[in-house]
Amino acid sequence: MVWPLPPEITGHIVSFLANPLTRIDSKLQLAQYASVNRDWQAIVEERIWRTLRVKTGTPLNLNQFERLINKPRRQSYIRNIEFIVELEPYDEAARANLETKSEHERNNQIFSEAIRLILHIISKWQANKPGASLQGISLSIQAQSPSDLFASPKTRLKRRKAARADRTKDILNRRFENNYLRLDEFESQIEQLKIVHTLEIEAVLAGREIEAASCARLASQFPCLHTLNLSLNDTCKSDKGLRKRNRDELAAHIHLLPSSIKVFNFAFCDQPPLDHNFSPDNITDQGVDALSSQLHKFSQKLERLSLRGITIGNELFCPPGSSDKHASWPDLTEIDIQYSPSTPSGKWLFVDRSDRDEDDYFLSSDSDPHDEFPEYVRTVLEDRSPKPFREVSVPGLFNELYMAMGQAALCMPKLKFMIMETESGRSHHRFRYSSKDEPYAKWSDRLGFHPEERVLDLWKQVGFKHTGGDLTVELCND
Repeated sequence: MVWPLPPEITGHIVSFLANPLTRIDSKLQLAQYASVNRDWQAIVEERIWRTLRVKTGTPLNLNQFERLINKPRRQSYIRNIEFIVELEPYDEAARANLETKSEHERNNQIFSEAIRLILHIISKWQANKPGASLQGISLSIQAQSPSDLFASPKTRLKRRKAARADRTKDILNRRFENNYLRLDEFESQIEQLKIVHTLEIEAVLAGREIEAASCARLASQFPCLHTLNLSLNDTCKSDKGLRKRNRDELAAHIHLLPSSIKVFNFAFCDQPPLDHNFSPDNITDQGVDALSSQLHKFSQKLERLSLRGITIGNELFCPPGSSDKHASWPDLTEIDIQYSPSTPSGKWLFVDRSDRDEDDYFLSSDSDPHDEFPEYVRTVLEDRSPKPFREVSVPGLFNELYMAMGQAALCMPKLKFMIMETESGRSHHRFRYSSKDEPYAKWSDRLGFHPEERVLDLWKQVGFKHTGGDLTVELCND
């Protein structure tokens, strides 16, 4: 008689077979070992079904996905679903033109229908996910056309070279840079999905841009969501009004985000003018940034907050004239924020160095120095000749920011780490606070920013409240 191996040993063997060094590194190759016996079948299937990559318009499309996962046993193995919505293709001639309104509307319909369908599929088996339903699944979403630059790695370099030679033949990602994908109404057609515990939406690095408010509406369908990762765009330089509308609509929809969210990682990438002679956009209403104010409220439910590339105001920590005098972040332990070097009201956080040479290190990179191309394919005026000369921190603006942060930190009893940083030109301005072990607050600024005494006194109070002891203050020129 042949005795079966213990599951732990079988698991180690399967892990070895799945290691890329064994050259058995695809799910199809690994799947053949599921036929060894029932024990092997369970372990192999658990591994190959853990992460599923579903792309509309490809062999593993939504119909096949639905057929493959109709067995509760397979459903129980799934932990991650990577969903890519394939948008409408376009020909080479279309590469030279901006996406039309009708093309954009069709892509909105494709995107909305694809999201509706995959949520409908998941909703049919979420209640049948034995045991693992408590752990939940991760759902990641992005969208792209097969004709987009990042969808075809083999031709990417060739297209870029051709575009540098003649921008009128291929405008690359500028074709759709102001056409944010929008979800049509779908909420009434789908029951809420308790099984989704992590949602990730990538709309910057390799996918189409997705409307931020639509992301909030989508997240609202997952009442047990624990982690929300959003990578979105907040730069519409050729349509400044669109940028403000997107921010304001996101602010108006943040209240829809489930109260179950404990971890929020939000990249909302803004790029201020590369030529520092230009002023940043004023995106406030009567001096108040609605998005920062709404993030202030939402963050009070979190355990961890990470913001990247974002333009924030002091309202994130302490809204001016706020009636919210009892703001509290009872569970927040970590804050990590990388923010834009400008304020929502259009002020730079940095000024010019008094000892700078007028021509210091600046090289013209005008996209069209000889006026050869039409305006719609050119780099916007504020970025044509980069002059990143603003490197000296504005003391008043930074001190007010640190006062607002300190007042908020007094209401964060579990805060362990806070990191705030921004950069401008060659200057990198950092603040780090820790209440662990030997508590400290550290300001790092290459050109010598020193916080005011009131700021230092406030942060010493923060340190004492968290640890009952003294706070070490460090001021560094690096």
